[in-house]
Amino acid sequence: MADPIQDEPLPIEIRATIILVSRNRAAELESALDAIQLATNRPELEVIVMDNGSTDSTQSLRDKYGEAITFLKLPKNFGWVRAVNIALRSAQGEYVLFTDPAVRLGNDTPAKLIKVLDDASEATAAVPALKSESGEAAAQTRDLPEPGNLKPAFRKPNVSETALAFPSFQAFMVRKTFLKGMNFLDQRFGDSWGDAEICFQIRNAGKKILLAPDASATVGKGAPPPEEASLVEADFVQGAATYLGKHWGFMKALLYRLGCIFGALLTLKLGLFFDLVNGQKIDGTHA
Repeated sequence: MADPIQDEPLPIEIRATIILVSRNRAAELESALDAIQLATNRPELEVIVMDNGSTDSTQSLRDKYGEAITFLKLPKNFGWVRAVNIALRSAQGEYVLFTDPAVRLGNDTPAKLIKVLDDASEATAAVPALKSESGEAAAQTRDLPEPGNLKPAFRKPNVSETALAFPSFQAFMVRKTFLKGMNFLDQRFGDSWGDAEICFQIRNAGKKILLAPDASATVGKGAPPPEEASLVEADFVQGAATYLGKHWGFMKALLYRLGCIFGALLTLKLGLFFDLVNGQKIDGTHA
């Protein structure tokens, strides 16, 4: 007689957790999730959607995907960093793949990124080649921000590049152990700058972010609905000041922040001025 315990199939190991942070982007999100469902290694992928206070039909997608995808509904827009930190604390994968509702991953892209990191101990993260909906290579990397150049322009990777300094997080796989070593993401950041901080720490550790040119992802033209413009700009400034303070010292951060405050006042951007003075950022505490 067969032993029923021995006949039970072994549980499938979760190799990677895919995290998507979304706010009022139900149509794009559905397309992104449909693509993920077709992944060649779908059984070894965990998928977590962080719904950042959406008021559209995002939550109706729960019924379509059922238990295949975890939806976590936040009561308001907590920003990218806080939403990601919540997801990371329950993520089961050895690797974490950050992606975006505007991105459709290639069927074999998660598996190829996992293999790149399995095979390269010197690498902490890996990214696929991004392409537009027309099939053209997309701009996806830039230099790490530093004083005097806090908005480096995106560019297309050079043909010979195998390692990137600061690639787009539209599709970015990283070892979860590295994020745990950072104690996850610094919540002084709001919606922006968490990605730059991860890339800075990878470089600081002497590790690499590898480009996997045979893995691909298609980037649509969609974008998240804007918050109030002054709040988005204030969030960028507060994040930049935090980044400067962590890596170049208190005075650099203070001078940058004061310059932005006086610049907002002189140009009569009063909404931005008050948001900066009050320390507003996108993290769920903003008015």
